[in-house]
Parts: sequence; structure tokens; C-alpha cells
Amino acid sequence: MNQHLDLRQCVNRQCQGLGRKQRDAVDRDGLCTQVVSMLDGLSVRSVGEWAYDKIYRLIQYFGIFVSGMKNQWEALNYLEIRSGPGRSIVREDCMELDGTAIAIARNQHFSLL
Repeated sequence: MNQHLDLRQCVNRQCQGLGRKQRDAVDRDGLCTQVVSMLDGLSVRSVGEWAYDKIYRLIQYFGIFVSGMKNQWEALNYLEIRSGPGRSIVREDCMELDGTAIAIARNQHFSLL
């Protein structure tokens, strides 16, 4: 993608960069059992390198939706089913980043008030 997202990315030095088969052996329900977030010390979800593009597209869609519906409702709620632990780690390069739910909550179109 051309635009940069602030997903609070950092290389997680605990990560071993396991392939999918190896990762499946150490993951439990998609959560890594050997690595925790460098940001908050909580669990991380193992994801593929496609995660950045997914988050980018979701934020773009969310911005379009919010802009188009701003005069329709008094409030807008966002619910992400199966959103996971909040932070993710890309298994190919050990890059830790915000997951989709946190990326939306931190987005300029969303207000927690």
C-alpha cells in the first residue's frame, strides 16, 4: 500500500520467525504460546504478511462508511467479532503491530467518547 499506517510496529526479538507448520505446533487457538507483546506484555496473534494490507483496507472502508453515515445516526458503534488479543505478530519477519480492532479504535474517524 502507498500510505503508511501508524500501527506501532516494532520487531519482536522474542520471535523465532517460524513457518506455518512450525507455528501451528506452538500456537494455541491462533495465539503464540512462546512470545508476548513488546508493547504491553500481553498475548499476540500470529498472522501472515497480508495483515498490513487487510488493516489498511479495513481502515479505508471504515473512513468511507463513517463519512457517508455521519448525519444518519447520533452515535456509531464498532464491534469486531473474534478480534483477538489486540496485537499481532507477522510470522515471516517477526514484526509486531496493532491488530484490526486497535487500529480502528486509534483511527482518526473513531472517537472513544
